[in-house]
Amino acid sequence: MACCQKRRKEQVKQLMKRRLFEIEGFSTLKLLKKNPPRLLHDKLILDYHRKTHMLYKNAIKHKPLNRVFINQIVELHDEFVKEMLTRDIEHKNPIQRI
Repeated sequence: MACCQKRRKEQVKQLMKRRLFEIEGFSTLKLLKKNPPRLLHDKLILDYHRKTHMLYKNAIKHKPLNRVFINQIVELHDEFVKEMLTRDIEHKNPIQRI
């Protein structure tokens, strides 16, 4: 019985970590969406692009995957990449929808 309780405790911990990440991630995503990419200067668009990669990397760690959240990150990433390419800024690291 103690073994089951330990396992359940660990599952709850993992779920809480995921929920905390998602709360922070959604607020970060909201901030990144605040200004359209065409209005950002080069340095800022590169920073926002990097943040989308960090969000994506952390989002795919948590199981089961939150597909809606991940696809929102990818959608925003694609907007930044599109603007980067129009400004002739190189992009080497694509991310994919799930």
